[in-house]
Amino acid sequence: MKRVPIPPNVLLLSLFLFAVALPAFSQNDPQYVLDSVYLESYDPVEASWAPNNRTYYPEYNDDGRFLQRLQQNWDADLAEYVNRFWYFYEYDPEGLLSVLTSQKWKDAMMVWENNTRSTYTRDAQGFPEQVQLETWDELTMEWVEAELQSFLNEYDGQDRLIRVTDQKWDGVEFVNVRRTTYTYDIDLIVEVLLEVWSTDQWIGFERHQNSFDQDGVQQMQLRQRWDSDLSVWYDHRRLAYTYDAITGNQIGTVLQKWDAGAAEWVDLQRITYYWSEVVSTATLEPSVLPECLLPNPIEA
Repeated sequence: MKRVPIPPNVLLLSLFLFAVALPAFSQNDPQYVLDSVYLESYDPVEASWAPNNRTYYPEYNDDGRFLQRLQQNWDADLAEYVNRFWYFYEYDPEGLLSVLTSQKWKDAMMVWENNTRSTYTRDAQGFPEQVQLETWDELTMEWVEAELQSFLNEYDGQDRLIRVTDQKWDGVEFVNVRRTTYTYDIDLIVEVLLEVWSTDQWIGFERHQNSFDQDGVQQMQLRQRWDSDLSVWYDHRRLAYTYDAITGNQIGTVLQKWDAGAAEWVDLQRITYYWSEVVSTATLEPSVLPECLLPNPIEA
């Protein structure tokens, strides 16, 4: 049976809404877990792809959800990947993300230091209602509340999420920030409308139109921006997805931008996904509540 992986754009959008139980790439087939992801940027001068960053997933739980994620950026001067962020994931009994903690790499001290922590409160359907963001105070060595977000989730008669209104606490009340509206074809999200709150009204910002094959596997996403002067949508970005013919796992994404002058799509970035057939066990130091500085887990 052909599986239906969730493409990165859906994951990113879900992360934008704080509404995903990570990871979701291979949740329909626990035989495979995501091992690493490589992002490259296109160099039009050299007409070639150049390294940008890479991400490792060194540890998973028994449900196939990753517990750690290590991001490294490409240093062109050193010609190697260098540490940037390390993420730790905690889940509730339902398997939904409850706490996400990030650490940043301190080059001068050659250690990891706490950076941010997000705690999620969810509604009955499992989507976030509030997210409390905290930042790490290097002087007091404590977490400090930084931002509180609220999400007003709306559902249709089939219990499908159709709209999320993102609000931010300004110290007195929650104020509108952005709104996301979903359009479905049965259970497939065929369009996503993103709006921002400005001058006491919702203003169109971007829309995503998704196309699928006959098996319901997403093949492409067209992203358009709103031109308020002309009152029209114009092409902005396009993402194309590729999958392994045997496993069905997603193995690639190509991001292109629309060049209006040349009237053509131009390569921007591409992502390559690497999978493991065996659920990963801890290959780094054991997961700890990151209230301390940790040594470098991986040498590039």
